[in-house]
Amino acid sequence: MASVRVIARYVLVIGILAGGLVPGGCQPTPPSAQAPAPSPQIPVRQTGLIAAADLIETSGMASARREADLLWMVNDGGHAPCLFAVRSDGADLGRVTVERARNVDWEDLAGFEWEGQALILIADVGDNRAVRDAVHIYVVAEPTRRPDGGFPAQVDIAWQFAFRYEDGPRDCEAVGVDTRRGTILLVTKRTTPPQLYSLPLRPEAGVPVVARRIGTLPRIPPPTATDRVRYPRFGKLFSQPTAMDIRHDNRLAVVMTYKDAYLFSRLNGERWADAFSRIPQTVAIPHLRQKESACLTPDGRKLYITTEKRPTPLLVVDLGSNP
Repeated sequence: MASVRVIARYVLVIGILAGGLVPGGCQPTPPSAQAPAPSPQIPVRQTGLIAAADLIETSGMASARREADLLWMVNDGGHAPCLFAVRSDGADLGRVTVERARNVDWEDLAGFEWEGQALILIADVGDNRAVRDAVHIYVVAEPTRRPDGGFPAQVDIAWQFAFRYEDGPRDCEAVGVDTRRGTILLVTKRTTPPQLYSLPLRPEAGVPVVARRIGTLPRIPPPTATDRVRYPRFGKLFSQPTAMDIRHDNRLAVVMTYKDAYLFSRLNGERWADAFSRIPQTVAIPHLRQKESACLTPDGRKLYITTEKRPTPLLVVDLGSNP
């Protein structure tokens, strides 16, 4: 019976993807001041379903730096403070508890290398009602396999800090790390246009940490009239950012919304605020409810995407060699 249920889940999700709700690949958009740049077709395919039984509300995802085809994921707020190891086809490879951490509203992960270490940033920054006086960042060493092939039961926090926004509480689900400048970038969810904030990656101990607003993302397109009619409950939310990642060379960032993903290229020496102000390249994603997790592979050639809803498909976008 178990195998029948698994097959049924695959049929359900494949049916959603094949149903023509939103075709895969990049769709050309008429040029305008607010429209994303027309893009060549980019294939989107499903690699599998997320098998971890306890990963029921996936809200953040990061590519491993020390092992190919390994993804780290977390549940949304209110769940145990755990990292889930997931193979790129969705297979369950185990879970690792983050010692002395609390999952108030974990909303994004960022994998990065810093001072010779492979690290994972956990962003406890969700704030739907904008009422949290301070939100939290945890950084842990990326778990590595034991001699028996499994992962350790727990991982310690390498460093952590609380911070506030300079202009009051903000809801945020999109976070990335710029290792060259030693900063964390945050994109707000419920502001129009989305706001861009910056934090130090490793603040001085004992010094209050404040996220400073450094720009906006004015070129993420608003929901269309078709979006609002076709999806009356959620179409109005389609422009809200739900995930972010920055390529290891700090030259490319991806921001995903409930509708599509957008690629922003950054020139050498350019401020991120300027890069995010330009028209991005659009990656059209099949329609699935609550697309909230996305990450680039370390080489930036692939983009993984998944949702909060079960059965949870794992999608991959083959980006090739973007500039």
